[in-house]
Amino acid sequence: MEYHDELYKELEAESDQMTMAGQFCALINIKLGRMDEAFAILEEGIECRAAGLIFMKDDPFWVELSEDKRYEALLAKITGDITISENTKKERYAKSGLKSADADRFLEQIEKHMQTEKPYLENDLGLKSLADQGSLTINQLSQVLNEKLEQNFYNLVNGYRLE
Repeated sequence: MEYHDELYKELEAESDQMTMAGQFCALINIKLGRMDEAFAILEEGIECRAAGLIFMKDDPFWVELSEDKRYEALLAKITGDITISENTKKERYAKSGLKSADADRFLEQIEKHMQTEKPYLENDLGLKSLADQGSLTINQLSQVLNEKLEQNFYNLVNGYRLE
């Protein structure tokens, strides 16, 4: 067993009460692309009423999680809001300032980059690195993918990998 695996198991053992250790386990799983495990840990945290989760929406550590379609439902459980309407989805980017024409141009740029440079072949490709490659911010890339393609970063990358 590698040293990192041992550390993770120790951290996981301390996370039964969904302390900060549990949230770190969720973050580790997100970084490793294990979204199902991350969501399972966070669901346990909601059941235990882990106080730190109330800051999830505004915490930049969870940005990759926010790309998953389950994220809105998870936030709703945390905040007690059980309805996520179409208006809520539209309001998500209401203050972004990204114009539709710019989003279209960014989308074209991303698609061309994905086809010519093939960054999806990089094992450690993440939202930030793809955004950097396209000279975009993480928020711009995320918005373009969500609004124009109706998918998250992981679905985009995996779609190219399957082609």
